[in-house]
Amino acid sequence: MERLNNRSKTAKLNRKLFFKFGNGTIDISKSALSYMFYTITFIGKDGRIFCDADMIRTALLFQHKTYNRVIEELKGLGLLVEVNNQLYSRFHVLSDGEKTDSSYIRNLAIFTSPEVASLTKNQKRFFIYIATAGLLTGPAQYVSVESLYSNKYHNGVNYIESYHDLNEILSVLVGKGLIDVQIDGKFYDKNSPDFEVIFHAYCNYNKITRKQRMSKKRTHRIGLRVHLPLLNKANVVPNTSSHFEIEMLAINNYISPKNFREDTIHKFVGIQNDLFKLFGVNGIKIYREALVTYFEKEQLNILYYDQFADPKTTKAINTMVDFYLLPNVQQLIVQAASVQEPTNELDSYFAEKENLVKLVHYFNSKSSDNHKVLLDEQLELCGVDLQALVAVESNKNRTESAWFALHEQVELMYNHARYDENIVSIGYQKRVIRQWAKEGILSRKELLKQVIEKLHAKLTFIPLKTSIPNVPTLPIVSNEQKLFLQVQRNIEESRKKFGPDYEIPELGF
Repeated sequence: MERLNNRSKTAKLNRKLFFKFGNGTIDISKSALSYMFYTITFIGKDGRIFCDADMIRTALLFQHKTYNRVIEELKGLGLLVEVNNQLYSRFHVLSDGEKTDSSYIRNLAIFTSPEVASLTKNQKRFFIYIATAGLLTGPAQYVSVESLYSNKYHNGVNYIESYHDLNEILSVLVGKGLIDVQIDGKFYDKNSPDFEVIFHAYCNYNKITRKQRMSKKRTHRIGLRVHLPLLNKANVVPNTSSHFEIEMLAINNYISPKNFREDTIHKFVGIQNDLFKLFGVNGIKIYREALVTYFEKEQLNILYYDQFADPKTTKAINTMVDFYLLPNVQQLIVQAASVQEPTNELDSYFAEKENLVKLVHYFNSKSSDNHKVLLDEQLELCGVDLQALVAVESNKNRTESAWFALHEQVELMYNHARYDENIVSIGYQKRVIRQWAKEGILSRKELLKQVIEKLHAKLTFIPLKTSIPNVPTLPIVSNEQKLFLQVQRNIEESRKKFGPDYEIPELGF
């Protein structure tokens, strides 16, 4: 399975779209612009907006009618769509945040500040024009003054009618500390009281005639950039949609997010990131279905699971993966491998061989022995022979085959349970191993439940700082005692044959 990168793509403002607004190509109201700047931090990888109407109205001081008008405006422009009563953005792009990526602009805190909110529409437009003209990394973008407004030589930015209008916009933006203007190699900002005088002088503005001297051959170039301190990392608002989705899901199921361990939510997000890198928005669908079901069914139990943790993971994560995510993945694999008629987009996506193989690789890397045994059983029930899937692949590809790896691991489990065939049939041995898997014995599911019940009597959602003591292993069902003892003998024989370091699959007894 390919190694996954740590950096994951998130929703960011679409540079091309906002540049069109900045240069006057498209028209968007100030309120709609504020809506987009505010909600971008809550937009998930699939475009879903994870903040409700009340939250947006409160943050932006919208009346109900203003909010409704903005939603309809953005829908009409094709920048919002509504699916199953959920709003999805079409004004973002997905990016991993590389500075050289010109498809997005960073979400600056200043975009939703009172300073920008108080600007006129044209002033706000021109500020966005400057913000989207470069990469927001500091260097100024150079442009001739004459090309920024309508005159006899240039069409200019179509909403700036004259030199006076341009001068007023620049003066306001500089005065509010939003932009810096470079003239003859020197930058002028909010601390430059003589900016307007110098700008007029540089542009040959005649105070008597109140006109700028113009020439078809000569232009006056200036540099424009967003005020540098506004570009500091501390002034960039990150996308927190993945974390916010989990927090809202927790609250809706009577769980305070503050009671989670410090990095538990981050680890949930890590699962989402891995699935997205492998399967795009289809990975998000798999993750979200498992996550929502997990929170709805387990509710406060999740906090108790979270008391079992080590530096790498927590039972709050493992329980979701083992008993909610992987069973869903198993179902998708069975659906695709048995060539059943796809019932939705997700089924259709994994019906393609390449996507299915990647899904099996993912399943192999995350699943325990009991998951693999149960998948083998489900495939068999649907008429799919795992050994036959392996046989069709060449020997050259077998070492890299997801099906081969699955088959080898399942057979290893069955072989360690071999007993005298004159006493117990191979079919019976398989049924016993599969029954253990169903009962959760191979993954210690029942053991976890026992410990959680004890914790319920002792804890009231306070993170446990001490380690959990060792708990006795599960008793073996009496009618399976002989088979279990034979498994133990087989393991000991393997260690004698291959050495004490030989790794035997952990059965979890």
